[in-house]
Amino acid sequence: MGELRLKLVDLGSELLNGHDAWYFLQPREEARVAKPALGALRLNIWYYRDHVFSSHKYNQLRNVLLDSPAVNPITSSAAYILGECVSNKVDAAQPLVRVFFQANKIVPLINKLADNEISKVQ
Repeated sequence: MGELRLKLVDLGSELLNGHDAWYFLQPREEARVAKPALGALRLNIWYYRDHVFSSHKYNQLRNVLLDSPAVNPITSSAAYILGECVSNKVDAAQPLVRVFFQANKIVPLINKLADNEISKVQ
């Protein structure tokens, strides 16, 4: 296993415009040995900044998502479609669970999703 240590403070204003660079993946400190390396693994890292808007800017999106349990079939709902569009479902599921939990609509959503999954195996 290897590691890369990069201090974001050292990049300074470059982080505001994005940072695109190649770095060599180094052996971990505890795994370093005296043998010469036979090859090198390079890793391309691209850092970009996130834009977070004020909460009211997300109201329409939140409302469309929270209406998902009322949509029939559930496979036509925004929450279901979002889950199908991402490569890693956990990346979509965790924030969606938070949104539905805060609105006290997590149980209806899970019921509809579970009913859909059960209907597939019957």
